[in-house]
Amino acid sequence: MLEHKEWIRINDIIYIINSIEDADEMRSHFLEAIKMLIPYEKAMFYHVLEEGGIPHIVKPIFANVSSDFANAYEKSVLQCEYGRVALNLHKTFAYRDTDLMSDEIRLSTDVYKSFLKPYDVPYGGGIILANKGMLISEITFFKTQEQGDFTDRDVYIWDIIKDHLELRMIRENAAMNDKLKHKYSKLEEYGLTKREIEVALLIVNNYRTAEVSEKLSISIFTTKKHLNNIFTKLNITSRMQLLQLFWKL
Repeated sequence: MLEHKEWIRINDIIYIINSIEDADEMRSHFLEAIKMLIPYEKAMFYHVLEEGGIPHIVKPIFANVSSDFANAYEKSVLQCEYGRVALNLHKTFAYRDTDLMSDEIRLSTDVYKSFLKPYDVPYGGGIILANKGMLISEITFFKTQEQGDFTDRDVYIWDIIKDHLELRMIRENAAMNDKLKHKYSKLEEYGLTKREIEVALLIVNNYRTAEVSEKLSISIFTTKKHLNNIFTKLNITSRMQLLQLFWKL
């Protein structure tokens, strides 16, 4: 199915995964290297941290992605059915969007109409990484209408590489979780309650007030009250300050 030169490139990618010590540098080189095998328009490589059953995609590495595109994508993944189809399976696998749902359904979704189509990246796919039922990482690639959908060959290559990525990202995710636990303990030291920490984490992940309310099944009034308490306890006045403080903890 694959030519000899393609196997050589796959071996080079596996070497990158296992040999580059810095995780961010590894992810950046990985996106560059795999483009030689599987051309794409845009790509993103996220850590995924789960807390209370809620996946949080953090520390992205981008390829040809603007901040507007990234923000729109994160919202679609975390809050829309279209984006969560792959994540909800909670296992390591390679996929393309057109295998997860029929075109009739896919093309009728709000995400396709308001995000994928306007940005001219109607075709998506990639690799979901999980460990013991917990999501640990997500690599997503997009193609334009002109480039066409990802092929069986592309998914086959992702499938070959995924196990090597899983082993590497299990180590990285464990380190990330240790850091997140440290941040949680620091927020508790500020006097934040468990619910206030849940609200803070959603805000850090770009949820709006109404979206936080819906996610936690509480009223907007209650959400605003929690947010006001968070700001008071942390001695801050804005969401941006909350974001800056959280990643400095």
